[in-house]
Amino acid sequence: MEKKRDNIYFWFDSPPKVGKGAFNYVANNWSEEVFFVFNNDFREERKASNWNDGDFGKAKIIALYEESDPNHTIENIFLKDKSSIHIVNGLATNIMNRIEKFLLNNDSRLIVFTERPDQMGGIVERYMREIFFHIKYRQLNHKFNKIIKAFLPLGGLGKKVFMKYGWSEKKIFPFMYNPQMTNISALNNRTTKDEVRFLYVGRFYFKTKGVDTLMKATSYLKGNWHLDLVGGYGKNAEEVKAWAQATPTVDYIGRWNSLEVTKNMQDYDVIVVPTKYDGWNLLINEGLHAGVGVITTDEAVSHEVIEESGAGMVVRANKPKELAEAMQRVIDNPEMANKWRSLSRNFVENISTPTVGKYLIDIILFAIYNEGIRPKCPWIKNE
Repeated sequence: MEKKRDNIYFWFDSPPKVGKGAFNYVANNWSEEVFFVFNNDFREERKASNWNDGDFGKAKIIALYEESDPNHTIENIFLKDKSSIHIVNGLATNIMNRIEKFLLNNDSRLIVFTERPDQMGGIVERYMREIFFHIKYRQLNHKFNKIIKAFLPLGGLGKKVFMKYGWSEKKIFPFMYNPQMTNISALNNRTTKDEVRFLYVGRFYFKTKGVDTLMKATSYLKGNWHLDLVGGYGKNAEEVKAWAQATPTVDYIGRWNSLEVTKNMQDYDVIVVPTKYDGWNLLINEGLHAGVGVITTDEAVSHEVIEESGAGMVVRANKPKELAEAMQRVIDNPEMANKWRSLSRNFVENISTPTVGKYLIDIILFAIYNEGIRPKCPWIKNE
């Protein structure tokens, strides 16, 4: 006889896209009801890239931004469904601020997934941020420790950061943003021979996305190569477009529908992700699903997927010459791109939606119901 479970409420600032694969998997495979609660709608630029496709599996949707009295809606959830499990996006998000009193007053069973805190800036700014976060996240640990049953920081890097702030390793399970996508890596029949085609996809923003690092890196490259840029939005968009127009081996080719990114990646040999700071960069997931190798930095967080799979290279962030050296190695030896295709196909199942979704369900069963053995992160070998 199947054991009785409880309803699950996922709480988001806005509808999930980047992690929707694993969340939908839970909604589709949990024996009781699953609700997705949204504080806000998608931002307009994300709607323009078809983020709002409306596919949330079997989850029941509660859009607080459409409610006449959203606080009353929240209160009713906790009054009517007292035994439910609550999974919240972030410790310091707007949605957490909105519901924390209900969580604490009801002695709820809570699971939190979160990015590491933003530690961008100069030396002084980073130092001040570190002091602030050290205090802030220790206080949050003290506040929520009693009701948090599992804590899911993104990646091994996130785990390391929060353990430094005093969070118990016993409750920590490294997690990822798991987008809903089809594995088409086996269909990638491209073979790199002469010209190496690089691709950058995303926001044109120097401070976090490192597009300026990529621009500088290309000045060191020699040989037969080409770089396409996809995106067109972001603080530095006009500067990047002007640079592309003035550089013979670089083209800005516009914006792609988010549902077409993985398929379109298969026309390229290497995805370049020059990020200076990310919570979890999704391009790496998409690259492996497309069967394409990735050159990225040690600030992507998702770079651990490249380190584990071998399907690319990881360099230090904000180091144009190191990025150029990695790109040059592929230009000089195009066979590397073909090897990375094979390695991506061999590894992609470790980050597939069924794998990550089952991992999340196993965490829920272990942390809430004390069932099974402690789940192991499927994409980190020695976790």
